[in-house]
Amino acid sequence: MKIVRSGDYEEMAASYQCLEIARLNEVLKSHGIKDVKSRESICHDFCFDSSNFLDAGWFKSEDKTLYPELCFAK
Repeated sequence: MKIVRSGDYEEMAASYQCLEIARLNEVLKSHGIKDVKSRESICHDFCFDSSNFLDAGWFKSEDKTLYPELCFAK
């Protein structure tokens, strides 16, 4: 597999994040969170934390350090 990071990657990543935010917003609405400002705040916090984790996060699994990577395939 060849990994390519082109200028398109940033646009695709932004589109992906917008889709995730929209999906989270729908889940919040379906669970009765009607207040728009509350949903906006929750989505903002989720997106910020998710972005930080994708950009600089890591976790341990047994004896391995793993780094998340957002990728797109066609």
